[in-house]
Amino acid sequence: MGGGDGSHSDSSFNTAYMYGENFTASHTYAVGFYDGDGDKAGTDSGTLDGNNLSAQYLLSSDSARAAGTWNAVTFDTGGGSPPTTYAACSGAAGYVVEDDFIVDADAIPEFPTVFAAIGVAGLCFGVYYWMRRRRLAYVQA
Repeated sequence: MGGGDGSHSDSSFNTAYMYGENFTASHTYAVGFYDGDGDKAGTDSGTLDGNNLSAQYLLSSDSARAAGTWNAVTFDTGGGSPPTTYAACSGAAGYVVEDDFIVDADAIPEFPTVFAAIGVAGLCFGVYYWMRRRRLAYVQA
């Protein structure tokens, strides 16, 4: 019912990908991504293309995740769904296949870049607004 599962992470894009072949096209699957501590980081319903299943998880969506050996575990949702911990996956209802992959610490941002960009933009606007209200200008001497 599924196999040939392969997962990897790409630290330049901060995304973990799962790809597998030989899945049943008429079934619905969910892929649970588990961090280095064995906690579920997220679930993706995946995309079936014929009998090939692909799923992904954006590593930068949660800066509290542990680096190390991660696991992508596929479940047939007609029989079950990904549990909250990796330890509970083996033998759980709907379990199909799993694969592990390494996530480096630099693939998980300490502070999401979107929030940093919003903060910098807000700070720039605040300084600009403050200078406009006081009719100040920056002049280099």
